[in-house]
Amino acid sequence: MFKFGVDSFIWSEDFSERDLWIIPKAKELGFEVLDIAVAHPETFPTKQVKKKANEASIEVVTTTTLNKKTNFISPDPKIRANGVNSMRKLVDINVELGSRILGGVNYAAWGYLTGKPRTEQEWEWSVTAMREVAEYAKEQSNLVIAVEPVNRFETHFLNIADDAVRYCKDVGTGNVKVHLDSFHMIREETSFTNAVKTCGKQYLGYVHVCESNRGIPGTGLVPWKEFFTALKSIDYTGSLVIESFDPGFEELNSLCAIWRRFAESGEALAVEGLRNLKTIAKDVTTAQDEPTSSTIAEKEIAIDSDDAGLPLKKVIYEHIRSKGIPVVDLNYTKDKAQIHYPDIGYNLASKIQAGKFDRGILICGTGLGMTIAANKVEGVYAGTCHDAYSAERVRKSNNAQIMTMGARIIGPELAKSLVTLWLQCEFQGGRSQPKVDRIVEIEDEFRKA
Repeated sequence: MFKFGVDSFIWSEDFSERDLWIIPKAKELGFEVLDIAVAHPETFPTKQVKKKANEASIEVVTTTTLNKKTNFISPDPKIRANGVNSMRKLVDINVELGSRILGGVNYAAWGYLTGKPRTEQEWEWSVTAMREVAEYAKEQSNLVIAVEPVNRFETHFLNIADDAVRYCKDVGTGNVKVHLDSFHMIREETSFTNAVKTCGKQYLGYVHVCESNRGIPGTGLVPWKEFFTALKSIDYTGSLVIESFDPGFEELNSLCAIWRRFAESGEALAVEGLRNLKTIAKDVTTAQDEPTSSTIAEKEIAIDSDDAGLPLKKVIYEHIRSKGIPVVDLNYTKDKAQIHYPDIGYNLASKIQAGKFDRGILICGTGLGMTIAANKVEGVYAGTCHDAYSAERVRKSNNAQIMTMGARIIGPELAKSLVTLWLQCEFQGGRSQPKVDRIVEIEDEFRKA
C-alpha cells in the first residue's frame, strides 16, 4: 500500500549536476520516489535530472525552502515579490520534470523568527503570495504545492496541521495541500492520528517519515504504527519519504541543529530506515493476519529484561497481551540485588529447556549479551532480531525459541512489529533441518567429551 522514497539531503546539501548519480542510486537501494531538495532553482539542472530519472524509472518530487531574500512574510514588498518569482521558477522546474509535488517550507523564510506570534498581516502576505503561485501552477499542470508545518524553533508561521489546513483553505485554489513531517509532528502535535485526520484525504498532499531525533526511522520515539494506521484510514496513497541531514553540511546545520552522526552514513540511515518502516507498514496493512492465542503454541510466552531493557519490555509485554496471547513477565530481578543480564537470560532459557514455556523474549541494551547467555543452555537457541529478515529467519531457518532485542538500538513500534512477525513464524525444516540437526550433534559431542 505505502510507497517509500528518500530525500536527496541524505547525500547532498545543494543538488547540482555533480549529484546526478544520486538518482539511479536511490532506485538501486529500493526507493520508489526521490525527493530532490532544490536550494537554488536558478542553477538547477532540470533537463539532466529528467533524463536520469527517466532512465532509472524513478518518480521525482521536489521540496524547497524560502530564505530571507524570498520571504513571503517579509514587510518588504520587493522581497515578497522575489519569493513569488522564485516559486514560479520552481513550478516550472516541477512541470518540466513531471513532478506532482512541490513541498517544504515554501510559505515563509525557513528560520525567520520575529520573536512574536504570527500576525494577521503576515498571514495575509503569505496567503496572497501563495495564491499567485498556486494559480500559476494550476495553469501549467496538476502540481500540488504542499506546505510543511515545522517546529517552533524553525518558524513561527505554521507549526501544526490545523493551521496548515486553514492556510490551504484561505489560499483557496485547491492545489495547495499539507506536507506532514513526523520529526516536526512529535514536537508540535498532540496526536499523530488527529493531525492526519485533520488533513484528511482532501488536504494531505505529502509526508516525510523522519525519526524523532532525525536518526534511523524505527529506532526512536515516533509512534509509527499509529501514524501508518491513520494514513491508511484516510486512504493516503502518496509517498512516504525518509529525510535526514549530514553533520558536515554547511548551510543547513545551523537551522537543523545536526551535530552528530546517527548512522555510518546518510545512505546507511536511509537503507536501514526503509527496512524498518516496511516492516511496520506490513504489520499495519496485514493487521488481520496478526497472531492470536490460537495461532501459536498453547504454552505461555516468557519475557524478561535487564534494567536497560525494562521500558521496552513493558511495551512488548502489553503488545503481546493485547493480541490475546498468554505471556509471563519473569521479572527475575525483583527482590534481588546485583543481578546481571547473564542471570536473566540463563533463567528464561532454563525454563524453556524444562518445558515450562515454548518461546521467550529477552531484552537488554543491545540484545547481544542476552543472546550469548541464553545460548549457554543446551537445546535452547536464541537470536538477536533488529529487522524483519532476522526476526523471520531466526525462527523459520534456525528454530530459535528465543528472540532478543536491544532497547538502545530499536524503537518501540518496530520492536512490536518484529515480535508480531516472529510469533507468526514456525520452523520450516527442509534444507534448514540438517543444519539445525548438526547444532544438536555438536552439543552432544561436547556433553560426551
